[in-house]
Amino acid sequence: MAVTVAVGNRLITRHLLSGRVAVDYPDVELVNAGPAPAPIFPAMVTTRPYDVGELTIGNFIVAKDNDVGLVALPIFPYLFFPLTGVTVNDGAGITEIGDLTGKRVGVPLGFASNPAVWLRGILSHH
Repeated sequence: MAVTVAVGNRLITRHLLSGRVAVDYPDVELVNAGPAPAPIFPAMVTTRPYDVGELTIGNFIVAKDNDVGLVALPIFPYLFFPLTGVTVNDGAGITEIGDLTGKRVGVPLGFASNPAVWLRGILSHH
């Protein structure tokens, strides 16, 4: 029986899904989850239709806390330095991280975004 692995079809996984880069493991079925991995996340914590699927760290922590029965594998298909994604209102007078103290900070997708989880952690230490 094949192990099903669901991944989003984007630049970093496209060659795996097309077969240009071979998976060096017998009986692996790669499942194209569309242009982004986000649809995989709720499926992996509810119905679990795949044996392996991408999942954000925030979704994994919530699933683990709810005894969903997932195991995290240390595989990181996409590395992103979250501080490159921080933007501020140029009229707010914010020029350094300390200026955010006491301010409201908007975070897209809550805990469903790895950069949001990292940024919450980083900001909590400043």
